[in-house]
Amino acid sequence: MDLNEAIFLFLNRPGNPLLDAIMITIGIAGYVYVLALWALPVWVSGRRRLAADFLALLLLDFALSSIIKAAFAAPRPTIGTLLPPFDRDGFSFPSAHTTRAFAIALLLAVRVKDWRVTTPAFTYAILTGISRVYVGVHWPSDVLAGALIG
Repeated sequence: MDLNEAIFLFLNRPGNPLLDAIMITIGIAGYVYVLALWALPVWVSGRRRLAADFLALLLLDFALSSIIKAAFAAPRPTIGTLLPPFDRDGFSFPSAHTTRAFAIALLLAVRVKDWRVTTPAFTYAILTGISRVYVGVHWPSDVLAGALIG
């Protein structure tokens, strides 16, 4: 067993109803169309440039992740436990959820420069990566690559 598989099996341990629900919720919150909704309150609050940059970042991330996924065509894990509502469609490398989460955290760190915003953003990004392995749809290496790309 290699390190990637060992870490995957360690983190992919559904069975705690509360933790299962949290990890599924983090995964759902990381979809592009869900994240795009966050631009609305930012726009309404008067930070229109940040809202526009946020949406542009989401589009760029979606395009870049899609290109890299297609280039590597790495299959998703076929071991471990898969929690609903996720499926195993699409390619695994890199984790687009993790890429988005880290890109957003970095955008906020550069633009907002307030630890009360950036600390929760980076915490969310780390939890997003862990959640992708926990629910069984990504290898740890997919998550690490997503974090670095983000």
